[in-house]
Amino acid sequence: MCGIAGLVDKKIGKEEAVKLVKMMTRSLKHRGPDDEGVSVVGESTYFGSRRLAVLDLSPLGHMPLKSAQGESWITYNGEVYNYKEIKNDLINKGYKFRSSSDTEVILNSYLENGDKAFLDFEGMFSLAIWSNQSKELVLACDHFGVKPLYYYFKDGVFAFASEIKSLLKHPKIDKEKVIDKQAVSLYFSTGFGAIPAPWSIYKDIKKLPAGHYLKYKNNQIEVKKYWNLNRVERSGMSFEEAVKVAKELIEESVTKQMVADVPVGSFLSGGIDSSLISSLMTKQTNKTVKTFSIGFKDKSFDESSHASLMANFLKTDHSEKTFSEKELLQSIPEVLDQLDEPLADASILPTFLLAKETRKKVTVALSGDGGDELFGGYPTYLAHRFTGLLKLTPKFIRQGLSGLANKLPASTNNISLDFKLKRALGADLSHPALTQVDFMAPASKEVKTGLFVDKFYPVDDIYKKRYEEVKSTDKQIRLQYLDLGYYLGADGLVKTDRASNLNSLEVRVPFLSRKLAELCFSLPGSYHYSGNLSKRLLKAVAKDYLPQEIINRPKKGFGVPMARWLKDDLNSLMHELLSNKEIQNQGLFNHQYVDKLMKDHEAGKQNNRMVLWALMVFEYWMKRWN
Repeated sequence: MCGIAGLVDKKIGKEEAVKLVKMMTRSLKHRGPDDEGVSVVGESTYFGSRRLAVLDLSPLGHMPLKSAQGESWITYNGEVYNYKEIKNDLINKGYKFRSSSDTEVILNSYLENGDKAFLDFEGMFSLAIWSNQSKELVLACDHFGVKPLYYYFKDGVFAFASEIKSLLKHPKIDKEKVIDKQAVSLYFSTGFGAIPAPWSIYKDIKKLPAGHYLKYKNNQIEVKKYWNLNRVERSGMSFEEAVKVAKELIEESVTKQMVADVPVGSFLSGGIDSSLISSLMTKQTNKTVKTFSIGFKDKSFDESSHASLMANFLKTDHSEKTFSEKELLQSIPEVLDQLDEPLADASILPTFLLAKETRKKVTVALSGDGGDELFGGYPTYLAHRFTGLLKLTPKFIRQGLSGLANKLPASTNNISLDFKLKRALGADLSHPALTQVDFMAPASKEVKTGLFVDKFYPVDDIYKKRYEEVKSTDKQIRLQYLDLGYYLGADGLVKTDRASNLNSLEVRVPFLSRKLAELCFSLPGSYHYSGNLSKRLLKAVAKDYLPQEIINRPKKGFGVPMARWLKDDLNSLMHELLSNKEIQNQGLFNHQYVDKLMKDHEAGKQNNRMVLWALMVFEYWMKRWN
């Protein structure tokens, strides 16, 4: 894991540019506390790196790294797990290596294979390669967007970095930053409050999307897709065959991702995803696997008993800490201060605390992220059956049911019945993609209509395009593909990346394997979600490794009691951040409508926790970064 940055700027001198890239790089120290490097890699071209040493801890792993021929440079963030196989192929072709790191392998693989190299990398990565021969700069992001990469291109300046805060060290970028109103609309619509690639919160800063690369040459850029998961052909496998292949691929991925020159452990929530990863880890080593979980005193949000059950079953060296609400609340400014782009997924708070505890004993942790998107784990997929029936009912009946649901008292429990009913009845039923988005989004279309001073920027076509670009017409597969990009990619992975990197912890995601994803999306949706059975394929794989109690337990979100906090512990902060004065000053939102949202929540008329927290995070970000 590392933090990377770079600059092409012909308008400033070498000394100033090097100083600037050092500032950009040092703002990423939390991503790589072990080493720092800044190099002049070409004419007016500069690379920077902060390193968390995981493979080849010697000075030979230092970055930026120059090719043996001296014509090319690389700066790189992440891990490529099949680098040994790639290295052997390159050695057979005459390449020589000075280090045992994967960085040198990646560079030589690109020199040998060009853009085709990215497709074959199994892992998580964002990288930049400069060729002095072709005078070309190439950026690339892994297949799923696990490792972020932002870039800026305007008026002859090209800059890139792992985080926005690094780009803002450039005085021109910082001075000219303008909020992108379409990104704000996406923020209130995507995941639990997130901005998907290629957008960022600023108009002139973009995110390189998952599975894409960018070429910069002669002051022009070109962005291309190198992986098309949406075009995967139907496999024709039987369910039994699919179980066998999935089992082999998951085992292979876990085995490869356990390779490191530093201590490795696993997150263990007690859900099927993290439990299966942890179980497979115990099969791959003679050493006792270290597992980590956290608990909460509020039982509506606590999963620690299931984590303990699994730890005892697997006989792992388990670390568990129960946090008080006070400790959770104390983490809020620590996390929000570092979020240089709004992210309203409140589960970043417990994820941050989990990462902090985990880092005390290991440098790398494996996670179950991606299991829901690849194998169909979200309860919302079942809800589509309900909304499908609802769509057939007359509009006046739907309105009547919605009115009755709105009269139900608003519970502050995690994923309560009234919350689910109101979500389902208030969702946009005009298109499956819009229905799915509305199930999770901080704000419905109705709320956004009242919230924005100007008409909010339309985003419906963005979600519909993602859903409809899948070659398969299977609704379940299309929904999972939508969530892979606009929930996991925009929200879940960003949450984990930020929470872990603030603690200098590398988190790996074995489910996010290219081969496994291609398998999952080549299968009928019924292999994943059939009747009321979610994760059908994964549960069939897990039966050889996990107790039935874990396999069959209902999904439980990794959340915090935000609804209740907004009424008591966070009430004063909410009123401070969302005061009429603050809202009017930034000019984006209707202060009267915001006031109504707060009053309805405090009175128990509506559970407005998601939109209110999203607003608070946004306003906190405005004060801190804008």
